[in-house]
Amino acid sequence: VQNGATVDMGNNVVTNVANGTNATDAVNKGQLDEVAG
Repeated sequence: VQNGATVDMGNNVVTNVANGTNATDAVNKGQLDEVAG
């Protein structure tokens, strides 16, 4: 993927995404659920 490009997943699910570690990383649902309680 080119820097600054848009990725259209066509309503497909992205799976097996690693946990974000840097402040600019996206988070996965598991990380969000963990902090949301």
